[in-house]
Amino acid sequence: MGECKSMIKRFLGGGTAFCLIASSILNPANFKARAAETLEDITAKVNITKTGTGTVKLEKVTGENGNVSYQLTATPGAGQKLKGITVNGTEVAGTVAAGGTYTLEGYGRTKVAQKVYFGKKSGSPQAWWIAGYQESGYGTNNDEGALVLLCDPNTPMSDSENFNNSLSDYSYNASWGCTYSSGAPTTVNANHYGGSDIRKTLQGYLTDSNGEPVTDRFSAAEQGLMKPTTVLTWDKGNNKFYSTTDKLYLGAGDYDDDKYITVGANDVTSGKTGNAAVNNGLKVGLVSATGPEGSPYISGNKWFWLRSPYASGSYNALPANTGNYVGSDPVDNSYR
Repeated sequence: MGECKSMIKRFLGGGTAFCLIASSILNPANFKARAAETLEDITAKVNITKTGTGTVKLEKVTGENGNVSYQLTATPGAGQKLKGITVNGTEVAGTVAAGGTYTLEGYGRTKVAQKVYFGKKSGSPQAWWIAGYQESGYGTNNDEGALVLLCDPNTPMSDSENFNNSLSDYSYNASWGCTYSSGAPTTVNANHYGGSDIRKTLQGYLTDSNGEPVTDRFSAAEQGLMKPTTVLTWDKGNNKFYSTTDKLYLGAGDYDDDKYITVGANDVTSGKTGNAAVNNGLKVGLVSATGPEGSPYISGNKWFWLRSPYASGSYNALPANTGNYVGSDPVDNSYR
């Protein structure tokens, strides 16, 4: 059924597919927020310049599991221009309506999709979109907070990639750096993200096979701003959760709750199982009802890999489609 849901739309509806990368960026000095600081202290460090009336501030938002994040908001008044937040020397500035928030989740005039540039591909600036901000101490991350960015689907950083080159189960290797709370397995399915070929590809954007820095996509200074982010993923074959820590990683999704994906740090939701239990990072809507106007993820019919396995079978993983839903495909499909 998963294959049908994904492949019918992809082949009959056309579109392109690729690997869409997420990353968390340590904030510049004027936008570093630590858990010990009050909300007022954090707001002051944003160094906001505004136009019109009203005020602009960071708003504390408590989400699922009690996890706390901060969102840039504008309170009643005319349009506000946010300044003072820079990534790689490019100012993140935009007009936010009263009550507006930079986000890729939710619909309405107060939800604003914001593009930034960070890194390069083939010598040209790489575009990303702000998925949100995660504070220190969220999930399995315990240092300073960060902006969470998702690669622009119209200018993906990756080349054509398989999730894995083989459909067969394979032996677990401790060198992958996966952490299991209840002991590592001996064998994993082909849809295991931790040992996947696509994860090796993402790691190769920053270091070579000898562990030496690779700087054609991200300079040494840019890599210094990138936060190693710990994400949890379901190991379907062993029915366990494990964590991986990387500066570049794939988003997560749930086949049965398929109108959005999530990026950034996550946690295990009590009372839920499988992908649903760990699909609780920052939401990115895939359709107009779940994503803000202007978001490139709510249209376009472009397929991209997620790190989540499909619940049925051992060699299907979940891709998502901009403007549609989360589907399922064999891991040896090459997405571009």
